[in-house]
Amino acid sequence: MLIPADLLDTVLDEAPEQERMEAWIMSRIDEGVPLPGLYPMNADTRALYEDSKK
Repeated sequence: MLIPADLLDTVLDEAPEQERMEAWIMSRIDEGVPLPGLYPMNADTRALYEDSKK
């Protein structure tokens, strides 16, 4: 993957959270939660994800 130099700091800042979110989504899929509303997240799913980080 090639990341333009002017985007590198943004990617480095945002990538860890994206990885955490996608791991959480995969764990929900493994639990049998259907994909619609899970990815992309709807408001209810986003709230559940945010609560899980506390």
